[in-house]
Amino acid sequence: MHCYPLSNQDVWKGGANTLYGVSVAQFPNLFIVTGPSGPFSNMLPSIEIQGNFIRGLIEESNKRDAKSVEADEKAQAAWDENVQAISQETIFSKVKSWVQNDNIEGKTKYSAFFLAGLQNYIAKFVEETGAKYPSFVFE
Repeated sequence: MHCYPLSNQDVWKGGANTLYGVSVAQFPNLFIVTGPSGPFSNMLPSIEIQGNFIRGLIEESNKRDAKSVEADEKAQAAWDENVQAISQETIFSKVKSWVQNDNIEGKTKYSAFFLAGLQNYIAKFVEETGAKYPSFVFE
């Protein structure tokens, strides 16, 4: 397992992002529920969906006899690009809002949420799980 001398403040200087709102590259075995870049939806279904995904990820890690699992940096960057691109197609990109992190002067504007709907978010999890978690690094 790699040990990274980083804090989330260092990593998120330009805006908080994760892979699917559940994992951060360079932070092995750290799992987040309702993190940045997760779905903009009712929290209870989101929590259940993310919790089940994390459980499956841990089970896969155990099957591989891995000591650690974390988001792949390229996959996380690609997910963030997707989140930001979708956001640009919404009304949120046109107004000052906490959803875009621009309600406080001097903050970097970025979308904190996946705005393409919970069903599309679930579809991504189904794809990721079916392919045995290619967006994650197991060591």
